[in-house]
Amino acid sequence: MADPPNTTVCGGEPVGVQFTGTYNPTYNWVNSNPAIGLPAAGSGDITFTAANVTTTQTANITVTPEINGCTGPPQAFTITVQPTPAMMQPANQVVCACAIVFGLFSGSPGAVFSWVNDNPAIGLGASGTGNFSFPAAPVTNKETATITVTPQLGACPGAPRTFTIVVNPVPSVADPPDLTVCSGEAVYVALSGTAGAAFNWTNSLPPIGLPVSGTGDLDFYAVGNILTQTATITITPAFSGNGLTCTGPAQTFTITVVPVPVVYPPPNVNKCGGEPVAINFAGTPGVAFELKQSQPGAGRYAAIHTLFRPEQPAWQHRAVFRFPVFSFPAGDHAVRQRLLRCRHRGESVTERFD
Repeated sequence: MADPPNTTVCGGEPVGVQFTGTYNPTYNWVNSNPAIGLPAAGSGDITFTAANVTTTQTANITVTPEINGCTGPPQAFTITVQPTPAMMQPANQVVCACAIVFGLFSGSPGAVFSWVNDNPAIGLGASGTGNFSFPAAPVTNKETATITVTPQLGACPGAPRTFTIVVNPVPSVADPPDLTVCSGEAVYVALSGTAGAAFNWTNSLPPIGLPVSGTGDLDFYAVGNILTQTATITITPAFSGNGLTCTGPAQTFTITVVPVPVVYPPPNVNKCGGEPVAINFAGTPGVAFELKQSQPGAGRYAAIHTLFRPEQPAWQHRAVFRFPVFSFPAGDHAVRQRLLRCRHRGESVTERFD
């Protein structure tokens, strides 16, 4: 018979050995190592599935041709079965942008793990061998990669395993400008930043009319006090995906609420011409008052406080009072002027005037 060649296969692979010779004999064979998956003895061609061995196994096969009780010289060859490597299933991962990502593989001793990555945008190369670590890319949108890992032991590859790496973006939020508003004014602040992110905020001073915390755009009516109030608003962006929330750098701005000023009406004043006039105005602390004559020549004045803000019209509060000034022609009427002046001071007057 012809001498069969030596054969090396991987565990789990089919094995087929056909024998040839003269006169079409019967081929009787014996196997020194049934651990390869082949019985200890048999006849005819060899067909079997190699055992899933954990270590390399080699069997010596001796084949003897026979015709009618006459045997020919035996032939020997080997069948070597190498273990097919196995590996543990890697877990899926979800990370934030710029975080360090580790790929650690384990399985059959001595196995080499080769991998391919279908989305290098996560920051990992398209292919490689062995364990890996890398900083996740600073993505602006969520990126998902599927990693396929194949174990190899000698010439035998194992069943591939796949897992995913999801990289969530680290979100950002635009820094709103500081605001100054008047008490009672509607306030709306639109927040913008990374698409799909939530904008969570806290407020250091709820008495301005804004809650202590919330999410999304700010929309409220300013509440004033007798004094100016300034609140610090801190906004933290957050992006959630696949069970992981990534937060970005916070931004802060201020909202200052200025009270609408008040002036209290002073009492009406009666004075004679030439007399000094002193009027004290009172109202909101720290404000300035402007005196304007609303009807020239009629003795009607208004004390007006005006507060100017760059982005809004002025707020004004008016308190109106009167102080008439009496006068008479000079010359013959000098006495009348004196008596009338005394009369306004509360002194008795006996003269009558037309």
